[in-house]
Amino acid sequence: MKTTYRLFSYFTAAALAAGTFGIAGCKDDTTADNRTAGQKVADAGKEASNKVGAGVDATTQAAKDAARETEQAARQAGEKIEQGADATGQAAKDAAMKAEEAAKQAGAKVSPSNAENLANVRSAIEGVVQNAVKRDNWRSMTGFLTAADEARLNEGKPDTKALDDLAEKFTAAYRSKYNDAFTIMDRDEKFNSDFVKLQAAADPNGNKATATIPASHGLPELTLPFVNENGKWKLDVPDTLDPGTLHGNLTKALTELQDLSKMPATEVDAARHVSHRILAAVMNAAQ
Repeated sequence: MKTTYRLFSYFTAAALAAGTFGIAGCKDDTTADNRTAGQKVADAGKEASNKVGAGVDATTQAAKDAARETEQAARQAGEKIEQGADATGQAAKDAAMKAEEAAKQAGAKVSPSNAENLANVRSAIEGVVQNAVKRDNWRSMTGFLTAADEARLNEGKPDTKALDDLAEKFTAAYRSKYNDAFTIMDRDEKFNSDFVKLQAAADPNGNKATATIPASHGLPELTLPFVNENGKWKLDVPDTLDPGTLHGNLTKALTELQDLSKMPATEVDAARHVSHRILAAVMNAAQ
């Protein structure tokens, strides 16, 4: 009896198990599941294990992904910091370069080698020429020479009455022909680069320059050295030039210039011709 009851219990459990698996797997799936109950239980356990493993893998992968993203973020942050440092360094370099350029420009404005100040050489040329053809302006003329030359040529200055008469006669004739008394000269018109070439000379302090007048008007090329003294350009005449020689040179030049029939037709070109001749006399370069 016990054996029969035991067998009945086994059959009942088996039937229930079979029914349970049949219900769970029926739905719309018409494919027969031929697995045994033991296989189904084993497969279910494996599937659950796989899901647990997949969950662990997913968690591990998420951790890896998070770590990778963190590393990438750190790298990007580091790059931005480096870029910021580079940008800061470059900004500092740019600022230094701008400061240096500004210093150069500021220095150029006060340096006599600057083009604008170098152009003031033309004013010195104008001062020498204009005063050389004016009555009693010997000292005004030498005022445009270096201090040493000025002192030497003013000391023992000869009587300039005859020279002054020649100068006055010349300016009167010049006015008659060109309607200009040769007393006011536009340095940028008469002494521009077409006639006078200016160049800063080799000097660590930028205090020397040269003005070159090309051969023209029957006169040879003339080089005029200039020195900046106390912010003003001064013509540096030969140290061998003494007051008597300068007086004789100017007398000869103004005598030759009395004949305006040999002068150029235009007033600008005539002024350049006169200037070339006077400067040659002052530099003791006249033939």
